[in-house]
Amino acid sequence: MALSANHPVVSKPLYLQDIEPIIKLMEHVDGRECPREQQAYVIIRQPTEGDMMRLNELSRSNTIEYAADGSVRTTARNVDERDSWRVHLCLAGIGNIHDSSGDGPIFQFENAGGYERIKGSYDEFMKQWRTLPDIVSSTIIYLVTNANTLVWGEEKGEEVSSESI
Repeated sequence: MALSANHPVVSKPLYLQDIEPIIKLMEHVDGRECPREQQAYVIIRQPTEGDMMRLNELSRSNTIEYAADGSVRTTARNVDERDSWRVHLCLAGIGNIHDSSGDGPIFQFENAGGYERIKGSYDEFMKQWRTLPDIVSSTIIYLVTNANTLVWGEEKGEEVSSESI
């Protein structure tokens, strides 16, 4: 199989309540579990080289400290901004997470030549992103980070099953 510039690796739906038990409780209706087709999920893709270049621009403000014992510590100036950019660039779909009016999905997506990406600017994305409960946004950040661990070279928390990606 040949690699294609227009087709980054894209996950299957990753359900938020599979990662965060509080979301499972939030999705209960009348004391009953929420059916799978009504559960909140995200679809994540690997970043393109252009996405990585944008993320690397944000990393320029990082501080790198070298300790006498040989350890290295990198501190991002603004981790929240880095994480929200990662979500903005790598979210390829979302289900059952609605905007504040409840009328439709919190984000719209558009085809970017072979893959889906969030429609609109980063600032437009942030207007909606800031309305999410912290537990929901934190879980989405966790899923985006874990799905792209090899790309970003960071340690994973808990494993995201290979069946789900």
